[in-house]
Amino acid sequence: MNLLLSALILVGSQAADTATTLHDNRPGMYESNPLGERGVLALKWGATTGFLADEYLTRKHPKAARWFSRANLALSVEFVYGAAHNATLK
Repeated sequence: MNLLLSALILVGSQAADTATTLHDNRPGMYESNPLGERGVLALKWGATTGFLADEYLTRKHPKAARWFSRANLALSVEFVYGAAHNATLK
């Protein structure tokens, strides 16, 4: 799989997870993570930014692109699961 495509999938899944996290914080609902809403979002987007650094790293090591593509997709699955879970909360 193309590394750029996997990076776009990663950002899209992260955006969906963020949107559902923010949307579901209605009265009576709260982020259960001890970092709180802002801390969780900062941590998630920080990790995503770190994984997007692979575009730069693979310029010098093109053989690593396959590994980074798989890592991006694996992380995307986790974010899609989180978004789906958040969307089912009532």
